[in-house]
Amino acid sequence: MKNQTHVAPSLPEAVDPSTLLSRLSEKDRLNFDKQVAACEGQGVAGLASRWRRLALALMTWAPGATKLSGSDTIQFYIPDGKYRKQVYAMHTAAGGAVMVYARNVLDVAVRQGVLAKPRKADGPDSYRLAGSEEALTINAFDGKTPNPEFFYKDMTGWNRKAIGITLPPTASEAQVQAVEDLCALAAPELAAVAKA
Repeated sequence: MKNQTHVAPSLPEAVDPSTLLSRLSEKDRLNFDKQVAACEGQGVAGLASRWRRLALALMTWAPGATKLSGSDTIQFYIPDGKYRKQVYAMHTAAGGAVMVYARNVLDVAVRQGVLAKPRKADGPDSYRLAGSEEALTINAFDGKTPNPEFFYKDMTGWNRKAIGITLPPTASEAQVQAVEDLCALAAPELAAVAKA
């Protein structure tokens, strides 16, 4: 069997965090700081830094509006004519897991070596990282998914399909990097690649 090598998605250069955060209104910047503080308050090692790291990455790939809700949810948008289209969401669950939502790019992630091809022994929503026994739980959603949460509901309308990636509280660097890679593949700039 031929080994797949992971090919990092080609995306715009990372934007300086202070530049990204300056896009937020004063109210949203305060809410962002409160969300980071709420993550710190959970007492889960590394949770606040993972939350901040992923939020900044998603802001880079979705340079439109950002909507912050409460202490645990961020939605990311791109312009869509005179409207906006949601392309990502993040939510912290009780216990310190981070849920990240993006366009469904599971097939291209396997082709590009981010995820391994599923084995019969793997659970239905368990996806191993390529070249590793580490895994992520990834759920698929579409317009027929019953009772979608408000923070990803708009990502499944108009025949759109999304995934929800669970980053566990004890996430390794490889798992965090895999989430970033999946979200990079789902970036609006790479929509044509995912269809190839």
